[in-house]
Amino acid sequence: MKSLVAEILCVGTELLLGDIVNTNAAFLARELAEIGIEVYHQSVIGDNVNRLKEALEECFSRSDLVIMTGGLGPTYDDLTKETVAEFFGEKLIRDQESYDRMLKFFEYMGTVPTPNNVKQADMPEHGVIFRNDSGTAPGVGIEKNGKIAVMLPGPPFEMEPMYLNYVKPWLMKKTEKVIRSRVIHLVGIGESMVEYRLKGMMEKYTNPTIAPYAKLGEVQLRITAQAPTEKAALELIDPVLNEIVEDFRQYVYGVDIGNQETALLSLLKEKGMTVSTMEYDCGAALSYRFGNVNGWEETLKRSIMTADRNRLFEETGITEDISFESEDGVAVLAEGLRKRAGTDVAIVISGTADMANDSLFGVSVRGIVSGGRYSVHKRKLDTQTSRNRSVQAAIGMTIKLIKGGTDNE
Repeated sequence: MKSLVAEILCVGTELLLGDIVNTNAAFLARELAEIGIEVYHQSVIGDNVNRLKEALEECFSRSDLVIMTGGLGPTYDDLTKETVAEFFGEKLIRDQESYDRMLKFFEYMGTVPTPNNVKQADMPEHGVIFRNDSGTAPGVGIEKNGKIAVMLPGPPFEMEPMYLNYVKPWLMKKTEKVIRSRVIHLVGIGESMVEYRLKGMMEKYTNPTIAPYAKLGEVQLRITAQAPTEKAALELIDPVLNEIVEDFRQYVYGVDIGNQETALLSLLKEKGMTVSTMEYDCGAALSYRFGNVNGWEETLKRSIMTADRNRLFEETGITEDISFESEDGVAVLAEGLRKRAGTDVAIVISGTADMANDSLFGVSVRGIVSGGRYSVHKRKLDTQTSRNRSVQAAIGMTIKLIKGGTDNE
């Protein structure tokens, strides 16, 4: 089975300085893995010809394929194409189709290209040109002496469609295997415990492989297989995935689900349930995350953010004094909100505006109530991270209560 070893080389001083977040490397790594190309190294270098030459020597000493982003534009320091052409012994010649497309682009914009713009149409003589449907700088691939270089523009809105539409089909012809992954999402269990329980399976299987990853408020298990076809790869994965899901069923909140809020709202929709939320003196992180899930309005019927203690009691219908230092007290508020809002589920999160103290959360699922505490001050986290982790803990508890209650009905 033929296999290409690749690495990603991102060019741009702005990346080194942190002025721009390098999303290109993450995108390309995922996409290359999907078509069976293994990425062993990633690098970032500034706009410097000598350092780029050194990087190319190092990259090709250990890899078959180097994919580069950046340095294809019109400015004086955009020298990726020129440097790579020299490395491969290629001369640059004007590509008429790229030149004509550029003229049409500038005509549409009502301007005239300057000489430095025109150089973007100069391509390595034996290169494969990848059209840029979102900008003026085409991409190009060079294959020589068993080595392949692919040069892509730096802006993600240009690079991503170019890769998907033109580069990916070209690269797929050069490999005879695919790599597929599926992800199990776990909540309520730590990464070290997951790895301990799966140690035997992880040592047993080499294809597919099993790898745990700690994420915000959860653990993800990625199961990855290599095979000649996608169907064959998934057939390797599915038995292992099903065994793990069964063994960890009390912690699994979804497979290939994306995130916890999507899992929760999908679960509510599946069971025909609705939810209401209240966030007291702690921002609106929960509402914000629900609002980013497609179709949220089908299940989220009331969402309240307040710093007014009286409003909190009005919305929950609770008249007695409730301790905000108690998980049980916040759980009582959640049950009150659920009844007052007329929903099946309610979530209440209570904290302080700067989240310097513990965050409390309460959940009610059709009268089954539970409360929890997230110790913010002990972790010394920034406010936004603290809020997100408190929300994760509340959502995780809600999923467990829903599954525990409705699965037994």
